Amino acid sequence: MLAVPPREIRWRICAVELTDVEAQAYLELSEQIAVLSLAGGGLDEDSMDDIRLKTLLMKRARIIGSAAEKLDALESALASRQPQPLTLFYCGDGSTEDEDTGDSIRQIDLVCELLYEKGWKCARFTARESREERETLLNAFKVGAIDALVAIRCLDEGIDVPACRSAYILASSRNPKQFIQRRGRILRRSAGKAAATIYDFLVRLPLPEGKTSQTERNLVRSELARVAEFANLARNSRDAAGMLLPLLREYDLAHLLV
Repeated sequence: MLAVPPREIRWRICAVELTDVEAQAYLELSEQIAVLSLAGGGLDEDSMDDIRLKTLLMKRARIIGSAAEKLDALESALASRQPQPLTLFYCGDGSTEDEDTGDSIRQIDLVCELLYEKGWKCARFTARESREERETLLNAFKVGAIDALVAIRCLDEGIDVPACRSAYILASSRNPKQFIQRRGRILRRSAGKAAATIYDFLVRLPLPEGKTSQTERNLVRSELARVAEFANLARNSRDAAGMLLPLLREYDLAHLLV
């Protein structure tokens, strides 16, 4: 199945900052990762240090994926929109701490709760659902019985939803294969589908105005490398470039826009 032509992609960026607590945890993990990386050199994949390094990287990725401000940004993005059938929401597998109770709440549960409040008919699409349940949900999604699928990773492989009209990427792996798969879910051709719209959530560290750290630069570089590719493909590439260019220039990444 062919992809939607490049100019039939509309792209939106939703930039958020980590909270102070998230930023502190991110920086501490980054320091530990740097120490292990420098000390380990060519670590054996089965060594304890290599296993610890992978664990630290996963913890840090979860902080980015489940950043609390993403929910506020999502609520703003949905504020003036009616429920739209054939929409995908990609969540991380992390949790956010409730400010009132201190309880940890999974991001996917918070997103589903927000969608329910706004009148969306949605369903979780995760490894917790059986294969039979996921098949039923997919069929309901395709015929419009539910508006949205809220997924963690189960939509990355082997799932064909060409009619999907829009997607909100709250969490995205740096794995190129996953990136391509997720983009492919959204950009498939389908009868009656004129365009696809992608909302991409980009994360920054909260820093004093005009100041950046190497950790901040590394974080934003990796985030921008992903979203710049979408911007280059978008129907609204000029507007997308306008939104991105100041940030790209700040991090010497203006060359990512063609």
